[in-house]
Amino acid sequence: MKKPTARKPPAFLDLAYLAPALCLCMWLTSFHQIKYPFEKGPLSPRFRGEHALRRYPIGEERCIACKLCEAIASTKLMGAKMWLYRAEQ
Repeated sequence: MKKPTARKPPAFLDLAYLAPALCLCMWLTSFHQIKYPFEKGPLSPRFRGEHALRRYPIGEERCIACKLCEAIASTKLMGAKMWLYRAEQ
């Protein structure tokens, strides 16, 4: 069985061939960047806003069981259960 041999470092002409292509790619990607806090990207027509935990007028949390808090949690210790809100409250 043959032993693996070390690769030769790339020659100067190999690097000189790749440098213009790399510069071109970096120049083209600069047009696709958005400076986020100051510029906003286009919104989809289906966008309906950010998720927020709403509250009832009495101060109780109004959970709609979207399981967003479970997805955001870094550990899997949290679980969400759906409870029906009683009409008389």
